[in-house]
Amino acid sequence: MAVIFGMLIENAGLPVPSEPMLLFVGYLVHIGVLNLYGAVGAAVGGSVAGALLMYWIGAAGGRVFVLKYGRYIRLTPQALERSEAWFGRFGRGAVSLARIIPIVRTWVSLPAGIARMPLPQFVGFTTLGVLPWCLAMISIGLGLGAGWESFELRIWSVDVIAVAVPVLAVVAVVIVLWTRSRRISRSRSEQ
Repeated sequence: MAVIFGMLIENAGLPVPSEPMLLFVGYLVHIGVLNLYGAVGAAVGGSVAGALLMYWIGAAGGRVFVLKYGRYIRLTPQALERSEAWFGRFGRGAVSLARIIPIVRTWVSLPAGIARMPLPQFVGFTTLGVLPWCLAMISIGLGLGAGWESFELRIWSVDVIAVAVPVLAVVAVVIVLWTRSRRISRSRSEQ
């Protein structure tokens, strides 16, 4: 039950990172406390339930509602815009693809709900996206056994890099564009 709840709240936008939780679940499988199939099923079920919650928020309230109340679940307008961009760029496949990308995986359900993606497709694509993620993380924790904690630190570093690189790239592009526009406006004013 704890696995379902943990994955539900992570996929519903609350600050619960799935990596250490799923690695620990793998450790619990390793020592025989949990069954592998039950653990993966619980993780996938909780992930889909949390994603459905976000989908329904997007479908029921639309973009205006999400922007007005999103701050209560750590949702910034920028995060919604990134999720909408992903959804717009990759279409319905974004729902599956985004499930392996930190931060984006939490918020991609909102634009799917806002766009009123057909619910069976949403559930199917979501399940297709979270199943390999949950299975991989639990399997890594299972394989690591008692060493799961040291590996979790490395996973956290990968998450930080996966977020930092795109953010730094966007900042660099903004700086270049801003500098270029200032240079152009300065040259126009000199003419």
